[in-house]
Amino acid sequence: MEKISKIGFIDFANCLPVLLPITTGRVALTPGAEIVLGNPQELNKLMASDELDAASVSLFYYLQQKERLELFKTVSISSFSPVGSVELYSKIPLRDLDGKTIQVPKSSATSINMMRVLLLEEYGVKPNLVECDEPDCFDINAEAALVIGDRALLVEEAWALKKPIKTDLASWWFNLTKLPAVFGVWVYKKRLEQNHFTEIENLERIFKEAKELGLGDLMSEVLAEAALRFGGRLDEERLLRYYKQELNFDFQSTHLDAIGHYGQLCGKYGLLPAGN
Repeated sequence: MEKISKIGFIDFANCLPVLLPITTGRVALTPGAEIVLGNPQELNKLMASDELDAASVSLFYYLQQKERLELFKTVSISSFSPVGSVELYSKIPLRDLDGKTIQVPKSSATSINMMRVLLLEEYGVKPNLVECDEPDCFDINAEAALVIGDRALLVEEAWALKKPIKTDLASWWFNLTKLPAVFGVWVYKKRLEQNHFTEIENLERIFKEAKELGLGDLMSEVLAEAALRFGGRLDEERLLRYYKQELNFDFQSTHLDAIGHYGQLCGKYGLLPAGN
């Protein structure tokens, strides 16, 4: 009988409060379950090829696959405030970006499409997007750049000195919608519900316990691991603000509303089939 045997985790710094308690064994997974670490693209592909039973994935991927995936409603990667790690830097006002070039990362469909719908909703602007390994606002071939994840935190101080227009996407989204910006979710294959509902409930409990431990008693270990990943370039105060004030790891009814609204806007502008 099919069972929940492989669980994928995005191995990024923003997932550490949930990931670290599990990888260090402080919170035990289901007996026999294997942890698979990877970046969002890798985990998306593994989920698509049925090589994972459950995983943390990008919100946009979940919406693309929602007919076959279901949400764990205990944990998310989201924000009600400036998130610090999803930033649009521009040389010119955002309302003037229509037809202009924005460099975007190759690995962030959720953030890229959030930026698209925000520009369209607020200004009716449709820019030209160019994928880059490391988007650079100051490249002569671009008017703006979307910078996400660990790199966004690393460039914020140096780039601030050059005084570009900086717009935090999570803050922009919240101000426009009054809903949290949801970037990542945890999902499982819907077909597992028939024979593995108890295991699914247990995983929900595990993820909730890991989140609470990572943001509580193990916070110092999370900060230490994050400092290593950033090569000591971010101090403890900055990392603590990131985890405790900027990021949100909850999953409440307002998060579900936000996911639905994001899907509707993506459908409105042809980024997802209508009805998402």
